[in-house]
Amino acid sequence: FDLEDVDDEFPEEDVEADLEEMLRTPAEATFKIGQDPRSDEADQVPADPQEPEEGEEEVDTAALKDELFQLLAPLAAECGMNTPPAEQKEISEVAKALLGSPSNLVQAAGLTEPGEVDVAVQTILGPALEGKWELKYTSSWTMEYNQGFSGLAKTIPGASFAGVQQELMNFSGIQDASYLETLLIRDKPLEVQVSATWELQESKSVMTGDKIFSLVVSPEEIRYSFVKYRADRWKTMRAWNLLDLVYLDEDTRIMKVQTSDTIFIYKRC
Repeated sequence: FDLEDVDDEFPEEDVEADLEEMLRTPAEATFKIGQDPRSDEADQVPADPQEPEEGEEEVDTAALKDELFQLLAPLAAECGMNTPPAEQKEISEVAKALLGSPSNLVQAAGLTEPGEVDVAVQTILGPALEGKWELKYTSSWTMEYNQGFSGLAKTIPGASFAGVQQELMNFSGIQDASYLETLLIRDKPLEVQVSATWELQESKSVMTGDKIFSLVVSPEEIRYSFVKYRADRWKTMRAWNLLDLVYLDEDTRIMKVQTSDTIFIYKRC
């Protein structure tokens, strides 16, 4: 199939590499080698991040999540595709408010010492990411243009998008991933399966100094019916290959495109 290349969220590889170099710098250690751990500087204890600042209201996580998924419920069939701009804005505002929740594991991971990527990834975020997730909403124009995840709904006559799931697995350090997209062709389901690998990377924002945790997914093979192709250059899935993790708890995950306000909201299956 001749799938159209729509890369509104991601520039070409060379431009993307330059942008990544500009936005990311290696994390620096807080304590210098040889510093006396008994010093006043070493004894300083950071404020409890869970305590709201004076004048700030504590985020009501349960209420925000209820509001968010109530907004998403009428859009579930298309995962948010074709959502009017006003509704997109309302969803985005609720999702943004949720980021400050004390239940957000991304915030907890961001409080580890600079350079402690193993601590943040292996003990906080990595295990919480593992499992099967269902996409509930995205504001991705690329996905809307391609009528789904793989783009096959746009090229197979009579096909329509009916949902997509992502599974992240870790078998003794081997991090496999898979996508399962369901299409309907004259009311009969067609499963599109994509095998991949995944990795969680840590970097540091030059603009804010905050840690950034990015989920990198590398597609390897796409299969449907009796057809099988290499997926590493499958252009319609490119927008999913590098996303920043901005919210994560036991059953909800929010990802964001680095170069735009496009978001992906998942619910654990």
